[in-house]
Amino acid sequence: MNYNQVFNRRTKGIKRRSFLRTVGAGAMGALAYDSILSRFAISSVAAQSSLLSKFTEQLPIPPVIDARAGGAFNIAMSPGLHSFHSSLPATPTWGYGGASYLGPTFQTLRGVPITLNATNSLGLHPLAAFIDPTLNGVLSADGTNPRVALHLHGGNTSPDDDGGPLDTFTSGLTRTYHYLNDQEAT
Repeated sequence: MNYNQVFNRRTKGIKRRSFLRTVGAGAMGALAYDSILSRFAISSVAAQSSLLSKFTEQLPIPPVIDARAGGAFNIAMSPGLHSFHSSLPATPTWGYGGASYLGPTFQTLRGVPITLNATNSLGLHPLAAFIDPTLNGVLSADGTNPRVALHLHGGNTSPDDDGGPLDTFTSGLTRTYHYLNDQEAT
């Protein structure tokens, strides 16, 4: 047997199936390695958060806006900073009506409608660098001029005032919402 015959016999020994098995095992090994690394990262974060004292922070109680007489109210959505734990630094947040996050509670009466003029004063999105404009519906401007919509949970609200995902408005604009407050108590 000459060299070419020996070489051809040896290379024919590598079958497609064994090649795919070897490549698949390598890929699974890489995936397992990546999974192990991410678990260490997650457990590291969990270990750090477990060092925080529990139940030591005062629960913020939102201010109450008395809307029982009905009428029109103006509220701005604006950026803020809030520390969620005394051992953590303040983080960027969004809030309503001057609150660093969350916002006021509207006290209303059944059958007494109110009008809410909401102004988007958010400015730059705190996570602008992480917004993926390749996702369906995301605009490249969402990082610098975030779109918002207001939604009243549990309200019997007309579709025009329900704050759906396509009913958004950008920074500097005001949207007026009408709430009839005709639902049963919830």
